[in-house]
Amino acid sequence: MTLTISQRTAIRLRPLHLMVALAIVLACGPVHAQLLIGQTAGCSGPVAAGVKETSEGARLYIDKVNQAGGVAGQRIELVALDDKFAPKLASKNARVLIEDKKVLALFLTRGTPHTEAIIPVLNKHSVPLVDPSTGAMVLHTSLQKHVLNVRSTYQREAEKAVLQLSTIGVQRIVAVHADEVFPSERSVAVCHGGRGGGTGQRAQPGAIARHAGGLCRSQGAVLWTCRSLAPMAAFADKGWRP
Repeated sequence: MTLTISQRTAIRLRPLHLMVALAIVLACGPVHAQLLIGQTAGCSGPVAAGVKETSEGARLYIDKVNQAGGVAGQRIELVALDDKFAPKLASKNARVLIEDKKVLALFLTRGTPHTEAIIPVLNKHSVPLVDPSTGAMVLHTSLQKHVLNVRSTYQREAEKAVLQLSTIGVQRIVAVHADEVFPSERSVAVCHGGRGGGTGQRAQPGAIARHAGGLCRSQGAVLWTCRSLAPMAAFADKGWRP
């Protein structure tokens, strides 16, 4: 899919926005010889690959900041714990990071129920969470005073994708979503046509192997809105490329 100039700019600036938010949090905190930031995420389990990519990207930028002298002369250290993509373990990890490790802030959690599970811990200790890796509306529609969102909502992402596709003449779109407890908000936006006026068809990953060929032949574009990338192989086997 071709990205507009504004979309490419947004992608390039996201790490900057993220670090600006983190820097503001750190600057407002007490002075320490080392700035400890905590992360609980699924380093193992179904989202491990995505967590590894985002975490490595964050560490690269943190390393760059540290090499330039850190924040007000203080180095940033990221302390990560594996929650195996389990909300209960995410909540437990948050307590360990805040109460035992004494982190100044949490950073880059993964998953909507996982982020919701740690909010009571944040509120109890007045510790901020910067850039949860979820675009769920629950974190945007109600005030969460300790959550600093960097990512846009799923609906907004999907609407922008549909709008961009419609500008290049694509009007038939299939949204592949997971049949999870939390409905795929991006799929809902796509199936409502977003702002681009396209039509949508919903397909669960479990049925992809049987229907990938037909979907590739009948649809102009495929928007992948579920967390697992493994079923993409079914589309690749039929000649589709993202």
